[in-house]
Amino acid sequence: TLLRAVGTLANPQEVAITAGSVAIGGEPALGLPAAALRDLRRRKIGIVFQDAASALNPVLTIGEQIGEAVRACHRLDPQAVRQRCIALLRDVNIADPERRLDMYPHQFSGGMKQRIVIAIALAQDPEVLFADEPTSALDVSIQQQILVLLREIQRKRGMAILLVTHDLNLVARFADDVAVMYAGRLVESGPIETVLEQPLHPYTQALQASAPGSGEGRGKPLRSIPGEPPMVGHLPAGCAFRPRCPRTVGRAECATHEPPERPVAGRRVACAFAEEGLI
Repeated sequence: TLLRAVGTLANPQEVAITAGSVAIGGEPALGLPAAALRDLRRRKIGIVFQDAASALNPVLTIGEQIGEAVRACHRLDPQAVRQRCIALLRDVNIADPERRLDMYPHQFSGGMKQRIVIAIALAQDPEVLFADEPTSALDVSIQQQILVLLREIQRKRGMAILLVTHDLNLVARFADDVAVMYAGRLVESGPIETVLEQPLHPYTQALQASAPGSGEGRGKPLRSIPGEPPMVGHLPAGCAFRPRCPRTVGRAECATHEPPERPVAGRRVACAFAEEGLI
């Protein structure tokens, strides 16, 4: 379930979760003591960070960094830890893992660093893998390789992947379901074919219209969404997308009521028009 948070980025200590819930494999994740939450993360959750170069420690070897993740989840002797690290590097298709385990991050390309970050995330055999913009710093050909690798690992291990991205083309190629968010709120969600082939929420429609290849043709400027996104800690009343939405002209309810998600045409949409069957 979507969480609602309030606060400011300037002072993270003031940020608080005010609504929503999180459960991993049926286990509630909010309100747990720090030790219990750490144990839940260690047992069930892996994360692939956006910038692999920043995620890796430049003064530690790859083996030390993967080994730390392995030891956090498994009680193994040093030799067994090393063999586990070698196996993880093989799983992410890094050749000659025995030698490369003793190398440092600067000795690897961007795509190889991303594979190493994936290996670290897989060390605890997670049930859910969070991939936060895992290809944003890579060129197109390497992006494809990383995403194919993630899909192969997902199928092999039977785990779920939550892909966080701004790239709709990437979503269309690799996701089964999609959840479109605006200002921290879900606005449209459902099967990928249903949502992207016929988007209903004005924000989803605007995203598709602004994507390369969907404009007026080659050489023409890309479309943009007018206005600016709101500050997360200072959302407008009613629908957060209202100040930028072309449909809200003359509609008072958009300014006074936050629309709930409702089932519409094979997906869920949070829009006042959905209540009236106008979308």
